[in-house]
Amino acid sequence: MLKNNYRSDIDGLRAVAVLSVIFFHINPLFLPGGFVGVDIFFVISGFLITSLVYQDLINQKFCLKAFYLKRIRRIFPVLLLILVATSIISFFILTPEHLYAYAKTLLVQPLSLQNFVFLSEGEYFLKSDSKPLLHTWSLAVEEQFYLFWPVLLYFLIHLRPLSFLSILVSLLLASFSLNLVFSSSPEMIAFYLLPTRAWELAVGGLTAIALLYFQKNKKIVSSNGLMNLLPFIGVLLLLGSFIFLNSKMQFPGYVALIPVLGTVCILFSFPTWHSLVKQILASKWTVKIGLISYSLYLWHWPILAFLTQLEIDKTTWYMVFVILTLCFILSAASYRWLERPIIEKKLFQSNRSLLTFVLSLVVLLMVFSVHILTSKGASYRYDGLTAAYLGAMFDSQKNRCGPVFRVLHPKTPVCELSATPSELKKSQKVLLWGNSHADMWSQALISLAEKNNDVLLLNARNCRATVSASECKATIPQSVFQYVLENKISDVIFASSWPGLFQTNTTDYEYELSQIVGQLQAKNIRVWLLVDIPVAQALDPLLAYRKNPQQPQAGSIPLQEYQAKSYDAELAFYQSLAAQYQQVFILNPKDVFCDNQRCWSAHADQVWYRDSGHVSNTGALKAIAVFEPVFQSE
Repeated sequence: MLKNNYRSDIDGLRAVAVLSVIFFHINPLFLPGGFVGVDIFFVISGFLITSLVYQDLINQKFCLKAFYLKRIRRIFPVLLLILVATSIISFFILTPEHLYAYAKTLLVQPLSLQNFVFLSEGEYFLKSDSKPLLHTWSLAVEEQFYLFWPVLLYFLIHLRPLSFLSILVSLLLASFSLNLVFSSSPEMIAFYLLPTRAWELAVGGLTAIALLYFQKNKKIVSSNGLMNLLPFIGVLLLLGSFIFLNSKMQFPGYVALIPVLGTVCILFSFPTWHSLVKQILASKWTVKIGLISYSLYLWHWPILAFLTQLEIDKTTWYMVFVILTLCFILSAASYRWLERPIIEKKLFQSNRSLLTFVLSLVVLLMVFSVHILTSKGASYRYDGLTAAYLGAMFDSQKNRCGPVFRVLHPKTPVCELSATPSELKKSQKVLLWGNSHADMWSQALISLAEKNNDVLLLNARNCRATVSASECKATIPQSVFQYVLENKISDVIFASSWPGLFQTNTTDYEYELSQIVGQLQAKNIRVWLLVDIPVAQALDPLLAYRKNPQQPQAGSIPLQEYQAKSYDAELAFYQSLAAQYQQVFILNPKDVFCDNQRCWSAHADQVWYRDSGHVSNTGALKAIAVFEPVFQSE
């Protein structure tokens, strides 16, 4: 709101934003583009914060310490309450794997770095129902923005107006450009990080500055002509966003301009203007919802995540009513008895008492997080076979080169997993190349490479050597291939899943893989083709646990199902390449996991799979003999 001039329509706009997000999260079919409610929040946040800071700076009343104390009062008490409640419920509901992941995001909440953790975990909706704090990524972006934006305004306010605006607009355009660059990337950098989201908050900030300027100079003081249409244009843009956008689009990108500009059209109006849009947004119930929107946003996602964990269908109209009722009751209670009293200083009147309360809860939550991480997701809650099945995810390799390497070497296509002493000049250089079905063998192959004093490498991006049916661009396998040639790689192991390949009769995979195998053979590089493991929901150890929590039984599928689904066609294709080229060899783990009748995911307390389609380290080590010929060939 503009200082000393409360705008109830902005609270109404908050209500629209939070309800759109909630309905989208309940079921995307309800509101396909409802996720843009977060973008609306970003613009509103930039607008409100800039309105307050800018006027204080002009009047020489701005105090950075006071600003941050107000932010703490506004943000942390309710957030910490929900973190405590969510942590207690998570301890009793989440499996060790999911509780461990939860603890990682909880640990960084006080530092507002959870968006980086969620970025490292990949796709936004991948196992999202097991991430009760996933929605807090947007809080992290806003809080990071609060750290630098007021300081930036403080240092720029003394410049000439043209210089002041030029710098802000330049930063906005730079952020928007980064957004366009990274929106097409498989990683969700543009989605999660401040540099690619700051432009949305900055647009709100510049809208506030423009509005204050026009008010101060008494320009455009009456609503007429185009200005009369702005709120209606804004509504159309937001409605279009909710209905026609969807989560499969590259986002934010150019598409995010639609809800951002729609929000700006509604915000850019004078308090004296009257329109049907403002009247609706400023109505009693929309304002009430807007006032509790922060609590609503914080409460809704943990509720939805826990319901999914409990296998409750949340998409029926009855459950939608129950969910909304629960969200509103908790949010209204949080607002009435915690959020509002603290903001109005009826609770924790002094800043010292507030900070003591906040820090006490932060320490408590961090101790809880560390405990969960060190106990592998509180695995002690289970024993016997149950512990073995639920602990399978911890016995796995899925970090692909590690986050440090990816940060320090974002453009390097290959990382080194196992080095060899420099004095051993004849050591082999073996590249493991593929998607997650390559990475899952890493730990086992590291031990094999070290045993033979060889170098083991892995492609840094989670991409196949082909680009068919893949989100990875063609430039990625090309860069890996170039690395192979420039660094004298002696052996390449191709290991990947090939989804849908042998059911659709497509030849794209075969053609592309044949091409790259032929190119490697022309350079006298040995090629090893790994037949993929059985993949089926029945092999997931978590499913085995859910079927029989007290005594999980190893999941299995008929051997014939594996052969018909992928094995026979894949093996035949590899055999044709091996017959065509002298130095192409086949690695086949079928006999490790399958007997004459069935393929198994475990035996006794040895769990070979970590999920429905990836082996654990135990499973990889069980198949290590399959890979020995690679490291023994000279």
